[in-house]
Formats: sequence, structure tokens, C-alpha cells
Amino acid sequence: VLGGRAMEIVDSEAQLDDYIATAVNVSSLTTTGGSVRIDQSGGGDLTTGIVAATTSATATNSAGAIALDGSVNAASLVADASGSVTDGSDGDLSITANASITGNAITLGNDAGNGTDFGSLTFNSAGAVVIAEDDATTVSGASTAGAGLTLVSADDVNLNNTVNVTGNTSVTAGTTTGGID
Repeated sequence: VLGGRAMEIVDSEAQLDDYIATAVNVSSLTTTGGSVRIDQSGGGDLTTGIVAATTSATATNSAGAIALDGSVNAASLVADASGSVTDGSDGDLSITANASITGNAITLGNDAGNGTDFGSLTFNSAGAVVIAEDDATTVSGASTAGAGLTLVSADDVNLNNTVNVTGNTSVTAGTTTGGID
């Protein structure tokens, strides 16, 4: 433990825990055979640079926002924040399986510099949800958007579970094959 932060490798899992009231900026955290877990519980926002895991990447912040500003590559992603979850102007998210995103507002993939690809997606927010994906979009888990939903996909949009929205809803399927199921 160093100044309220603990970094350890346990069974091929890189774990970073911060329990002091300060912002955390993770510039690079990579595993070649396991998962990455970042837990910001002390207060302040969590910003990531490069995060790479062969299995799962988990980022939690019980006292602030999560900014996935660099590249995140993993089989699955869990991002859970009491504040917003964003990916900045050039964040790239490449998740081969499910991405589960929870925050008081969610904005991912909406900037020209973003590369955003999820195998499938689940989102939950009391606020607005804006997600743009560079390929097909599949909402696989029960999802909520409390202040509007905008889903933009370069390909098909598949709603394979319940999506509850309060406010306006906009779903755009691209022209590659372009359907909404």
C-alpha cells in the first residue's frame, strides 16, 4: 500500500485500489494472461489511459466519474460509476464480449476520434445515455436510460432485452445492412 493506493498481481489479475479522496489517472495497465480491476472508492474521478486484459476489465468509482480516455481492450468490460462514464474525444473501446456500463450519465463513442466496438452491451443510468458504435450494436441485458437514449450504430441494432427509457429515444442503424430488431 502506497499513500492510500494498493497495486497487486493476484492469479494473473492486476488490481489497483484507491481509497483516499483524490483523483486517479491510470496511464497504462496491461496483463498478458488475465484481468484488470481498478477500484476508486476514496473520492475523485478515475481516468484511464491504456487498459488491456485478455479476460475482463473492471473499473469502479463509488464516489465520482470514470473517463475511459485511452484505449480499453478486453474480452469483457464493467464500468460502474456514481458519476458519469465517458470516453473523451479520442477514447477507443474494443470489447469482444459484453460491456456493462452504469453511471449517472453515459456518453461513449460520440466523437470522431473514438473507436467503439462492443460484442454486446448493457447500460443503466438515471441520466442520459448516448452510445455510438462502429459496428453492429446488440443490447443484450436489461437496460435503462433515465433522461433519454441515443443509440447510433454503423450496422444493425439488436434489442435482445428490455430497454426502459424516460425521455426521448433515438435509435439509428447504419447502412451496411441497417436494420433494427
